[in-house]
Amino acid sequence: MHPDRLNCELRIRGYSHRRIAEELGLTRGAVSTALRTGSSPALRELVGRLLTCDPRDIWPYRYPPTGTELEGKPDISKVPDTSIAES
Repeated sequence: MHPDRLNCELRIRGYSHRRIAEELGLTRGAVSTALRTGSSPALRELVGRLLTCDPRDIWPYRYPPTGTELEGKPDISKVPDTSIAES
């Protein structure tokens, strides 16, 4: 799922980066990074519950076809590009 859509879906449900950070004991910056990359197992679980979907659907690049969870940093080439192209 694109990070912008993910953030929108969370806001619709009343969750800001600050609220998630407080629930997980993280900083807002850590939440922002984790939402973009899926690097936090606790965050993936929480977001999956909040959006009533499988974290594999949100961060498919974290879960190779073998069905095992990718540990550590994901292959950055598979992380959605969130930059805004300049005109």
